[in-house]
Amino acid sequence: MNWYLNPVTSQVGESPGDESKIGFRGTRFAISADGRVFLRDYYDPTKNENIRTYHNDSASYVESVREVMGNYWNGRFRIRANGDTYCVNRDGPGWTYVGRTDLGNTEGFEGYCLGASPPPGADPDSPVPLFSGTHNFGQVGEKWSITPDWYAENNNALGNVGIRLKRRDWIWSSSDDSKLISSVRSTFRYEQDRFMPIYITCYGWVVRPLKNMFWADEDAYGINIEEQTKLLYGKYPMAAESANQRLGRVKEGEEATLYFVCGHIDDMGGLPQPDLSNWRVKNVDQDRKRWG
Repeated sequence: MNWYLNPVTSQVGESPGDESKIGFRGTRFAISADGRVFLRDYYDPTKNENIRTYHNDSASYVESVREVMGNYWNGRFRIRANGDTYCVNRDGPGWTYVGRTDLGNTEGFEGYCLGASPPPGADPDSPVPLFSGTHNFGQVGEKWSITPDWYAENNNALGNVGIRLKRRDWIWSSSDDSKLISSVRSTFRYEQDRFMPIYITCYGWVVRPLKNMFWADEDAYGINIEEQTKLLYGKYPMAAESANQRLGRVKEGEEATLYFVCGHIDDMGGLPQPDLSNWRVKNVDQDRKRWG
């Protein structure tokens, strides 16, 4: 099934064509100059460009986006877990809401499984299966962080998830995200008192970057990374190569991370809601480098 853009009001009250009230967040895609949706992954030195995988049937979807953004528009857009979709403005700062994307129930990018049908991991028996989408952090999904209770309490944010703008400067969700917080903490029980970033994909899967000190030790979370990588190569080779590309970029002395799936937002309390009373929410930009 092809993607379909519904011209409906967003979760936060935007109509198609309105400037975004919540910045630029969600799983990232792009539309090429020749009118195709593509997923961008890591840089390929043999081609001197980032790897592009094109959606297998996106012509009518692109046409719908361009009805809002203008003829021949091309560029980056992001889709939240509820389908709300935002495009980069071509002639000025900010982003435009274009409608709500219906992603259907079939995968559109060969070699990846973004989660149109569960499970989106190579090993459904693992408590945290290896993510079968791109492991390039800029693509994965809408980023939030779960903070230790002592930190949230000091910021009057118990039960909320946050977005760090800079050191010691956060903005918080307006929703009660206690179930999401407890669900992630119960899965990652060895890190309950740590700051835990999560990404929520356009299909609603909650994905977490996990350091190799946990997946290299099978006694920690029961992850057999070699077996999972092998399975991923057999099913979704582009995703497996993306994971290897991420590992290959680890500098000496740095900690390696890969992305793992820990559940679906529908079972974990719902998608966090941005706090529209905070004017800085409209400036959230997941394309900025510090979002890694």
